[in-house]
Amino acid sequence: MSELQVANWSEVLISDAISEIETGVSVNSENRRKGASEVGILKTSCISRGRFFPEEHKAVLADEVERAKTPLKAKSILMSRMNTPNLVGEIGYVQHQHPEIYLPDRLWMFSGKEGISDTLFLSHLLSSDAFRQKLSDIATGTSGSMKNIPQRSFLQIPIPLPPLPEQKKIAEILSGIDNLVRSLTEHNQKLEATKTALSKELISGHSGHRKESPYGQIPEHWIESTLGGIIGMANLQTGPFGSQLHAHEYTTEGIPVVMPQDMRKCGVVTDKIARITPDRAQTLEKHKVSPGDILFSRRGDIGRHAIISSNESGWICGTGCLRARTDGAINPIFLSELLRHKYALEWLNANAVGQTMLNLNTGILADLPVVVPPADEQEKIANSLSSINEQTRRIANKIWHTQNLKAAVASDLLSGRNRVSV
Repeated sequence: MSELQVANWSEVLISDAISEIETGVSVNSENRRKGASEVGILKTSCISRGRFFPEEHKAVLADEVERAKTPLKAKSILMSRMNTPNLVGEIGYVQHQHPEIYLPDRLWMFSGKEGISDTLFLSHLLSSDAFRQKLSDIATGTSGSMKNIPQRSFLQIPIPLPPLPEQKKIAEILSGIDNLVRSLTEHNQKLEATKTALSKELISGHSGHRKESPYGQIPEHWIESTLGGIIGMANLQTGPFGSQLHAHEYTTEGIPVVMPQDMRKCGVVTDKIARITPDRAQTLEKHKVSPGDILFSRRGDIGRHAIISSNESGWICGTGCLRARTDGAINPIFLSELLRHKYALEWLNANAVGQTMLNLNTGILADLPVVVPPADEQEKIANSLSSINEQTRRIANKIWHTQNLKAAVASDLLSGRNRVSV
């Protein structure tokens, strides 16, 4: 190999390691899943991080079925040849045959070449961070929103290729980690479904007279207001702007600064959190957080938020965030459940400002409609949901760490730095 000499490994062009690339065509479809007697056309969202999601398809119109030409094949690789810069080159491994689902024009399908390369091994290699960088280097397109991978350039990329038995063993190890992530994800999805049903039941109330609200039917004695009306405008604060807190001021030790990327499952994670010196933190006193505060992402994924616990007391609300100080006016766990409600998410998205990227501000957040039960009912609802919240948070963190482990293991095995016994 040109970058790392590994005994018994060879370096080949992709054109020598894969079968002929098959492509699909664009057909008219309806944005719903196909019925039993219909055929489907895949969305580009059907592949992600090496996985394939067959449910991500649309129903092909009856008079367009004849034009669909390339059905999915078992043990093949799908690749996104045209997509946004961060999604172009996505890979998915198709385990089973799906003859009723067809390939669109923006996806390629191919497999390993018999006797030379293992298809499952290739799916791990081509979805690795190192290979994705190579794809980024050859992607073309002047638009910042859409990139294309030329087939000729793709086929000329050199890749490291171990002997076939070693390829299969590497694929077995990496797929085992993927299966663990899949199992954890499915478990979390079941917990989330249980929580959603329980939350809906608790927020709607159980008995007595009811009234209509944006959140559905609620007990008649619950208050309808706005977030600003409940906690007060003075308790809504924008985090420091980039001109107030510069990137070069971040350190590896000191007081953590919570930013949107540090919010996960309505809590704060510290794996990649930025920090500033205690002296610098003192100058940002008004941006310090307290237990019960809720931080919002103010741009991009504006539905993202995190409840501040006692562990994060005294940390800094960072750039890109808004802080809501509940201050005893509303239970933060109850408020978090309202914020996850379909109505609240749709309202925030509809009222956010910005063309290319949605933005929130304190004024918009203050106008968010909320429903508020008496304090004892809020606490009862919060206590009922806290256990599930903690379970889903733990599992989400385990998924994140397992994915990072897979990336590290894949880097070592796919480069030959660590060898496997076969």
